Amino acid sequence: MIAPFTESYPDREGFTTENFARTVLDGALRDRIRLLSNVIHIYTQIVFQQPPCRQDNGDNLRDALVTMRWNVAEMDDIIRGGGSTLPVRYTPAQYVASVSGALRRHASIIQQCAASLRDDPLTAGVRLKALNGQTVGEMAADILSRMTEVVRLIGLAAYYAERLRAAD
Repeated sequence: MIAPFTESYPDREGFTTENFARTVLDGALRDRIRLLSNVIHIYTQIVFQQPPCRQDNGDNLRDALVTMRWNVAEMDDIIRGGGSTLPVRYTPAQYVASVSGALRRHASIIQQCAASLRDDPLTAGVRLKALNGQTVGEMAADILSRMTEVVRLIGLAAYYAERLRAAD
């Protein structure tokens, strides 16, 4: 369920769609996605630079990181305006809903991949020398913790779009 506006969220009446897009979509959400992209990119580089060992189920680890990296790149493209083409006469609600829906699909895949790494008993305990002994499970938990804010902002955007539709 999408969380309703609280005191920490701007009131729909006092927050224009342009301000919302600039502040939330082009501001906070874009920044969080770029940071997440950098983190996933660094983790992917580190894992690909070390030889896979039998116990870490290396192919699954590498596949999961490549999948996360691709999906976060897609999220970055969407948030920069490279998402699906909207109808000629789209409404602000359609725009916000389209962006939040597209982002949510990719965010879900990243969360699934990171959770599977964190929860895999063989992979989660593998220590990564280049990360000062941090485990794959800790790496995955870091990605999931960063996803929490991304998903919260996507939920805010979806809720905002619902509020716009209700006001129309």
